[in-house]
Amino acid sequence: MASRLLSRSLARSSTGALRLTSAAPPHTPPLLKPYRPTLVADRYQHSRGYAAATSQAVEVEDEAVEQLSEYPTTSPAARKILHDAWGYTSFRAEQEAVIARLLHGGSAVAVFPTGAGKSLLYQVAALGFGSGVTVVVSPLIALIKDQVQDLQRRGIGAAAVDSTMEREEVRAVFERVKNDEVRLLYVSPERLNNDAFVKLLQKTTVRLIAVDEAHCVYEWGNSFRPDYLRVARFVKEIKAERVLCVTATATPEITESISTAFGVPSDGVFRTSTYRPNLQLLSESFKTSRDRFDYLVEFLNSNPGATIVYTLKRSTAEVVAGLLETAGIEAFPYHAGMDKATRNATQDRFMKSNITIVATIAFGLGINKPDIRNIIHYGPPLSIENYAQEIGRAGRDGRPSKCLILMAPTDTRTHDFLTVNPLLTPRKSGIRRLLRHIFLTHASSAPPSSTITLPLHALARVLEDATMAVTALLMKVEMECDVVKALPTVYGEVLYRGLSRLQELNDEKAIAIVEESSRSDPDEGEGEGGGGGLWSFDLRRVSEQVGAGRETLLRQLHQWEHEGVVEIDSLGVAARYEVLRALPGTEEEADQVARKVHDVVKMHEKRSMEGRKRVLELVAGRECFVGVLAGYFGDGEVVGRGGCGHCQWCLDRKEGKGDEKRKEGEVLGKLKKKQWVKAWSR
Repeated sequence: MASRLLSRSLARSSTGALRLTSAAPPHTPPLLKPYRPTLVADRYQHSRGYAAATSQAVEVEDEAVEQLSEYPTTSPAARKILHDAWGYTSFRAEQEAVIARLLHGGSAVAVFPTGAGKSLLYQVAALGFGSGVTVVVSPLIALIKDQVQDLQRRGIGAAAVDSTMEREEVRAVFERVKNDEVRLLYVSPERLNNDAFVKLLQKTTVRLIAVDEAHCVYEWGNSFRPDYLRVARFVKEIKAERVLCVTATATPEITESISTAFGVPSDGVFRTSTYRPNLQLLSESFKTSRDRFDYLVEFLNSNPGATIVYTLKRSTAEVVAGLLETAGIEAFPYHAGMDKATRNATQDRFMKSNITIVATIAFGLGINKPDIRNIIHYGPPLSIENYAQEIGRAGRDGRPSKCLILMAPTDTRTHDFLTVNPLLTPRKSGIRRLLRHIFLTHASSAPPSSTITLPLHALARVLEDATMAVTALLMKVEMECDVVKALPTVYGEVLYRGLSRLQELNDEKAIAIVEESSRSDPDEGEGEGGGGGLWSFDLRRVSEQVGAGRETLLRQLHQWEHEGVVEIDSLGVAARYEVLRALPGTEEEADQVARKVHDVVKMHEKRSMEGRKRVLELVAGRECFVGVLAGYFGDGEVVGRGGCGHCQWCLDRKEGKGDEKRKEGEVLGKLKKKQWVKAWSR
């Protein structure tokens, strides 16, 4: 893989001032135009209110180096920015090396554990460039808003564009970008498919594209975001000068895939160990759910402090929190189905006290509370990646903290559903049927450069699957086969049955849909159960009311449809594509594309299943937990053959329970392997 190692020589002019001359660099990342800064401005342009701003300029290069043969690993400019803007005196681990590389024109992939300061990498670099914009692609609107607000409080020019904003608000942000008033611009991955946004950035100096949660580019599971697959192409289209991909959970295989997709050379990959000696990794298995809950109460009484209990289902979070309250433990539920005001109040209470939160994985992202003492998984984590990310929220103050997995026989079915998401696992025959329908319908009428419109809900009926699966498959066709290119999605009116069932839900989105639907009469007479006919609502209007993106609202509708809450007649959502070359015109040609797409789907699904298998092996306690995590994430031998000495496996071995646990683990492994094979052979 080619890279460009920026080579410079420092020379002095006749007046004695430093000047820069650039020698021809021997390597170049194929996707990115290298940036050769001469100075880093220490007056953060248009960052009004930034108290420490001066008019001086800070040299990027180390004056002691006359000829750079590789990217530097230190940066005085970055350290000054860190101190002036954030008040810190030094960087952690590899932070400075990544930032120095970015300031000198290089691209990077940073695999840092949760809480290791990944956001500072692109934030410090963005200020170091002095002009132009850094675009941050992030999947979570709440996280985007938190970071933008924090930067603005520091007087730094930051803005966000998301689907909850009015058109006038978006235009105002665009104007600020045009006027070079925005150093950091945060967007969701879906924004990358917006023509106006792409055209804006093509006319703008984009210093850096920062891809947060970069593992989503290759994720295929419950939280899959199809638009992440387009990010690498987006970097090419806007001719960004460099790219930074950050993630807390990428195996060596995924890391290599990310670096290949974005043209980052091997020397641009930075990884820090997931091992934190202050975290004790524990697990216990129980014959009944009652035994598990009793143990949870005993554990919380014996281990005080701020605690997060993760559950796989919203209903479990509600029930467990209620039972804990009955047992005298101050506990509150938290999940995406709760209204925003309640969620915010619960989070604020948690940040200011030592209560227990019982939550789905919706809780914890972006939370910076250093004194979380316990992370408990009330059931198996969704994957090793999820486990590593979630336990990373404990003990950031360096004090001892406990991370506990509690297993019971009732966990298996829920875990199977969430890990092998039926909304994203279409059968091979369905893929073939769908692509035949699309290609043979449009092949004769849609020549290259024309546009085709595909109603997603109608295609879901052809696929005999959810529209989410259709979206994912169309994305794969686009990225793997180079036949079509996505255009902005068309949103309209949603038609559905099941208004009375929505009324029963204590959910902010459901309440907004019911209120919007009630503005007009149903289009039909009384329908079958839960219904009262065919109701409608405007997708855009409801998304604005609840402050959620349209894609987020669509995902919730798909989930409700799967649970039998609503029956969707028409989503009013259509995918639009530009035809790049002649579409397959025969069944044989369509089937060839279908086979290729199915192979890719199968590869991603297999990776997800392997991750599930690793979780079960971890819980079975066959070896040191720390060693398992280190091996999975490519950290090397961080604790040696003797183990960490304080995880569940190491403790059991000290107490002579190793053989007993091993036999228990073998039985568990065989049982789960049978279920795993059955699920995979569908």
